[in-house]
Amino acid sequence: MAVVLGTVVAVGAAFLCYRLTFAILMRLKDGIVPELPTGFWLATAGYDFLVALLGGVVAAWIGGRRPGLHGAAVGAVLIGLTYASMASASGDEPTWFFPAAMFVGFLGGISGGWLRGRLR
Repeated sequence: MAVVLGTVVAVGAAFLCYRLTFAILMRLKDGIVPELPTGFWLATAGYDFLVALLGGVVAAWIGGRRPGLHGAAVGAVLIGLTYASMASASGDEPTWFFPAAMFVGFLGGISGGWLRGRLR
């Protein structure tokens, strides 16, 4: 249950960050965005780490014992979700984006579990 809630927190936060980043980009470009710039994809990968960290902390906090394992489980679920979303992607994404998102998501989940373990 802890891993599920940590994943829900991570995915929900990622969705909010994505919408906010896209809204800022639309405002900067006066509503016309023919193609998303590299900075958008870098920002997305950056907050992927932060939301995975948050999800790992939540899972480790709820799980109580073995915080690193709970964080790693959230990271593994995020890898699976990223892989599934890669299959339905539009193809406009840079080739490096999905592997980077998988890596930083897993690293963020593990880091969140480790951080929660250190904060006890």
